[in-house]
Amino acid sequence: MHPLLQQTHSALSEQLRGLDLDATQLHPAGDPEAWNVQQVIEHLLATYNLCAASLDARLAKGRALETPISFKGRLAQWLITDVGYFPPGRKAPEPVRPGVAGLTPHDGAGLEECLRVALTRLDETLDRVGAVYPSQPVSTHVVLGPLTVRQWRRFHLVHGKHHAKQLARVKASTGSKRSYK
Repeated sequence: MHPLLQQTHSALSEQLRGLDLDATQLHPAGDPEAWNVQQVIEHLLATYNLCAASLDARLAKGRALETPISFKGRLAQWLITDVGYFPPGRKAPEPVRPGVAGLTPHDGAGLEECLRVALTRLDETLDRVGAVYPSQPVSTHVVLGPLTVRQWRRFHLVHGKHHAKQLARVKASTGSKRSYK
């Protein structure tokens, strides 16, 4: 796996390690609107799957992406893919909200495995599209606009670290402790 996606997996796995099934299903402050651990992972899985599907579609089209980018898009790309800052407070777009992946309840180890499989597939897809379009934009992010393979990898790392921090907050607010059964 590419080092950036490996870092993504490691940051998320650290937060999942040792969590039992009950811990992954607890909502912060008992609020069903606040995402639990599994819902955060479902969001990430949907993101990885949507990105891989978009990249596969680019390969199937057999031509480079020619979408123009706005100044606002360039600024957002720079903030996230170059500076590494992920702005808080934005709602996830509907196609990547929890529940889309249809995941049955999993403990931390099961969620780790789901992440590994999805990131491996995404990495392989990024490799394939990068071999054809090494420095050209290959797919359009809903907020950031057209991204290159390098930018997609950086986006997934920064996005993953953002959600690793969220997982730590969810665990702290639910009192989730690691289970070493």
